[in-house]
Amino acid sequence: MDMKELLRNQSVRKYVVIAAILALVVFVGGRMSGYLIAEDTYGTELSNLTERYNALNDTYASCLSDVSGMISSITSLENDKLALNASLSTATAGLQSCSSDLSGARTSIESKDTEISGLTSEKDRIAANSAKALCCVKKIFDSTLTAYYVENSTIICTSDTSKTPFAC
Repeated sequence: MDMKELLRNQSVRKYVVIAAILALVVFVGGRMSGYLIAEDTYGTELSNLTERYNALNDTYASCLSDVSGMISSITSLENDKLALNASLSTATAGLQSCSSDLSGARTSIESKDTEISGLTSEKDRIAANSAKALCCVKKIFDSTLTAYYVENSTIICTSDTSKTPFAC
């Protein structure tokens, strides 16, 4: 028998329809069970992703707070740097002024040293002339006197040859 004849037969037709319905039920049921399993897996994945998103969002908020604090610290440090630079400029100007004053003081000291040196040599010349005059007068009374020295601003005539000699 051929297929057309078989389909004309009522009982065979019923079996074919039943087989088709069973095949459809098995096909759709398999699809549905796969869908339900996939939906459960997707739900679990979605839940895990939501938890990770929330954790990352919390970390992000914490990082934003940290960055804000660091920006505030950097701003404060920049202000401190500006203040220190201003202080450094003031100190540098003060140092230059002190250096200038020191240079002037050194010049003044050198001038005074030169003046003192001149006065010292003049004092020594005056002391020598005074000693010569004094000791020459004393030598008239004591012929052993041949030298002099100055002690406590006083001229002392002596016969000690290790002292400064004089000639009349």
